[in-house]
Amino acid sequence: MKRTFLIETGFLCLAATANAQNNQLEIRHNSNVNVHQYLHEETTDTIAGVSAYEPFSLSHSVSYDDPSLDFDPTASSNFSVDSVTFIEPTAPGSHSGFYDITVSGELFRSGATMFESSDFLGSQSELIVDIVGLPGLGSTLGLTIVTQYSLTASYQSTSDQLQYASLPFVLIQKVYADEFNNQDLHALEADGLTGSATFSGGYTEAGALRITVVADALEILIAHGGDTTVTFEGTFRVLTRIPPEPCLADVNGDGEVTPADFSAWVAAFNASQAGNPQFCVF
Repeated sequence: MKRTFLIETGFLCLAATANAQNNQLEIRHNSNVNVHQYLHEETTDTIAGVSAYEPFSLSHSVSYDDPSLDFDPTASSNFSVDSVTFIEPTAPGSHSGFYDITVSGELFRSGATMFESSDFLGSQSELIVDIVGLPGLGSTLGLTIVTQYSLTASYQSTSDQLQYASLPFVLIQKVYADEFNNQDLHALEADGLTGSATFSGGYTEAGALRITVVADALEILIAHGGDTTVTFEGTFRVLTRIPPEPCLADVNGDGEVTPADFSAWVAAFNASQAGNPQFCVF
């Protein structure tokens, strides 16, 4: 029987340290969107955080008001953890098990060439997602075991991305703690105006499985116009810890049962009004 864990939804409020202490699942996201004006001025927005066993989504964009254009050059990013579904424990009664993690996203950029505007240089959006199965195991990432995965990605652009491309639109890597020996697994390369691919694999082990997505394969090495949209969705089966059931005795929620919990209980009892549960501050 499959069970889907839906814990509280949060936006940049799930503490990485709490997950690391319990060696539980982390899905780290770092999304950056910016537009570049002439003389290297930038308008930038970056969102970074950690999600875990619950659905999660983010969306943000920036634009540049260029008076010489009839549109505002824009870079935007949308990303979501669509589901985290429990599959099975590693063994009966085990505290670890396998989860299917489904993620998806879309990145967009619009721009004008230097010939269309003397002020605008380029727009760029980037998203980096690290899936970490067992964080806090003596490294900055931890240990991530993915037993199987499948990801489909595509791009569509009104400008030819092939001739000067320096980056793949989507890159899947095995990432290690030193960040120097990362291993590329799959890449969606620029190949004209459109492209798509489906990547799949079996057992992988590393510090993290990283998905890097950009909406500008040219990396703003040259000024170029047009709109580019990159979309992706994928499912990864990850080994991680099964979240423990809440401990009712841990009244203050610090992860330990100590006399401080009794003090918190007494304080809550004294603060209640005539024993009415509606006014209990637990």
